[in-house]
Amino acid sequence: MQREPRLASYRSGITLRIGTGVIIEAIACAAYFAGDINAKNLIGLSVSVGFVYLLCIPFSFIMKAAIANRHSTIPTLVDRFLLLLAYSGIIYSLGGIEATYLVPIYIITIIYYAVATDRKMPYVTATMSLACFSLVILLELFGVVPHLNVVASFKPSFSHQLAILSVTAVLLYVSAYTSSYANRIIEHGKAELRERNVELEKAKDRALEADRLKSEFLAHISHELRTPLHHIIGFTELVLEESGDRLGEPQREELRDVLKSGTHLLSLINEVLDFSRIESGKEKLEENDVDLRALLTDSLKVVADSAKSGAVQTRLVLDDIPERIHIDERKMRQVLYNLLSNAVKFTPPGGEVILDARTAEPSLLMVSVSDTGIGLDSANLERAFLPFESIHSKQRAKYPGTGLGLSLARKYVELIGGKIWAESQGKDQGSTFRFTIPLTEFRNGR
Repeated sequence: MQREPRLASYRSGITLRIGTGVIIEAIACAAYFAGDINAKNLIGLSVSVGFVYLLCIPFSFIMKAAIANRHSTIPTLVDRFLLLLAYSGIIYSLGGIEATYLVPIYIITIIYYAVATDRKMPYVTATMSLACFSLVILLELFGVVPHLNVVASFKPSFSHQLAILSVTAVLLYVSAYTSSYANRIIEHGKAELRERNVELEKAKDRALEADRLKSEFLAHISHELRTPLHHIIGFTELVLEESGDRLGEPQREELRDVLKSGTHLLSLINEVLDFSRIESGKEKLEENDVDLRALLTDSLKVVADSAKSGAVQTRLVLDDIPERIHIDERKMRQVLYNLLSNAVKFTPPGGEVILDARTAEPSLLMVSVSDTGIGLDSANLERAFLPFESIHSKQRAKYPGTGLGLSLARKYVELIGGKIWAESQGKDQGSTFRFTIPLTEFRNGR
């Protein structure tokens, strides 16, 4: 599992080497043309940079094979030593001890390998760097190789050269320690991050399992409750129909209350069941050709009785809508019913609810349900769509419900492929719930 990252790291190192070589060569050429260094300096530097380039070709294959076989330690050390030797050649070409200002090349190498490998490697790299730099100085000092002077008068004594080497050693090992310490902190952070990711994955799995169990529980309990409720509603309707004059008006009124409460409870259970099906991903689209005008008209009629009993006016506005659309009719009816019943519920006597449908764009149908009710604060426009959310919780007795109507409406609209949102000017300023569906996919004619 570590092969690809290590190989990618080595390849990025090759890119860094080539880039560094190009920069050094460019600076050396500029210095040569400016008269700051002579031809020997430039030739020696160019040979050293060329050696860096040549290292990249064989070692790219060697390292690939070594990493694949998990025996990359020795090839890595050899490659690193040869690279540092090439950098030492650059330093030698620019005057040896005179070019001590180029020691940061070693430091950069130490830092890079600290990030790319383990925290012991900076010390190894620092030791190699010091050995290579000392080798250049000693070979020059004892006349084994000629001193390529840039400044002819620069001839420090042995003690001065020894002091320069000592300072260089301190710089290299301080850099190694700093890099190693930084590597240790980074690795510790990575380990903590991995642990947290594992914990988050476990927490996610637990949450998903809990969500699955919740959905299964809701579905099961809803099914279990619906059967006796159907019996209660059915028998209550039967008694009301066949009792005739045998029951007095007070008893019949109580039975109507039972029927009304049972029907309301059944609708709440159906909402929970629908919600659990959507949450579990079991809800599917069942599309067919639908008469859009009839669908909108019928949806407004469904809430007509509750609107009338609450002294709320209803109105239908249609503007350039298609005659038929291809859509899941049941889900569309449920969306309209949830929005309309919600609007009627939160509109006080004397108010108005408007169902408006129009073609917003050539490819979009927009449907709006507006009311003159109690309105919403801007902070609650999104909260209203959260499941089991009750914005007006202090008035729950006055506005009962599961808090699933708007959440179901949003999920159905999104399942159809549309978008739904709420608008309101604030408290007691009414609300408008709008949704759009793409006609390019659902329209069958105009």
